[in-house]
Amino acid sequence: MSHGIVIIGSGFAARQLVKNIRKQDANVPLTVIAADSMDEYNK
Repeated sequence: MSHGIVIIGSGFAARQLVKNIRKQDANVPLTVIAADSMDEYNK
């Protein structure tokens, strides 16, 4: 049984963390708690 991962926040580091977790294990339960939609955009 795999425990899930919870990420709080939606900044650059959070987005990179999600990408890297998915590269290593696409099936791990992942929950992101964020105040926005986490859409990527260029500043």
